Amino acid sequence: QKSFGFQNEENGVAYTNQTLQPIGSISKTFIGAAIAKGISLGYFTLETPINDILPNPIVNPNHLDDVIKIKHLVNHTSSLVDNDETIMSTYYILQGENTTIEAATLMQQVGISQRAPQGLAALVNEYYYEGGNLYSTDNFSAAAVGTQASYSNIASSLAAYIVEVAAGMPYEDFVYQYILTPLQMNSTRYFYNSAQQDMYATLYFDDLALPRYNCDSFPDGFLKTNNDDMANYLLDMIKGATGNSGALFDAAYYDMLFNEDAFGHGLFWERDGNSISHNGSDPGLTCNLEFDASTGSGFFILTNYDSST
Repeated sequence: QKSFGFQNEENGVAYTNQTLQPIGSISKTFIGAAIAKGISLGYFTLETPINDILPNPIVNPNHLDDVIKIKHLVNHTSSLVDNDETIMSTYYILQGENTTIEAATLMQQVGISQRAPQGLAALVNEYYYEGGNLYSTDNFSAAAVGTQASYSNIASSLAAYIVEVAAGMPYEDFVYQYILTPLQMNSTRYFYNSAQQDMYATLYFDDLALPRYNCDSFPDGFLKTNNDDMANYLLDMIKGATGNSGALFDAAYYDMLFNEDAFGHGLFWERDGNSISHNGSDPGLTCNLEFDASTGSGFFILTNYDSST
């Protein structure tokens, strides 16, 4: 494990293995683990229709008779897609942050306002049901369910919401109890914590320091962690993929987690032969996680800089 550069460049604070920051879409692999745990607890199977669990049914208006199953959410073939016109409005600048700095102004120009979070259930209701502020037929694909992979952040968070409903507890609490605690990821959380105030990295976009922000669709990309905790996670995933771990669930569920389907996915994990991976990016961060199931070697790279620029 190595760290270098700055947690905060302006104040000269060094980046360490304990520095915390979001990891972007690598967070989706934790949804995969939560789904596997939910299956192991008997809440559902991959073949369970999502409308058997949801309080109100979600239907693609282009394919009214199609049945969306949990397996379609975890491999991005649910026909539920991200709408580029509204996706940025699901992000928000944290209250108390300075919105007059240049980076905050740019964020507001693309629809990221300073506001309170609305919660996961509210996001699902606003996005997938007629009458919701974010509802549009553009939230649904013309492709039939199960026929085409289309990467979706909101549909990934819908999978997390299904875990929440089935378990009868907030998704973040479920992950804390069944994933973070067994792996001793003691500093990892979805929301900024005032008790860890000095440990968070400032995120940089094109040399601009960004205000702290989060997203209503937090399960898909906003887990905040550090190099120490993610080392525990990476090691357990490698052990699980090679049949040597039972920290989270039995071997059969690790197999399920990484089993490659026709679209090159496990449970959110991207798989190409023995290569198992996921990356993550958002304004001000770029991260990569990858390992080889045949050699048992892998890497995790965590940065508080946006490499897209």
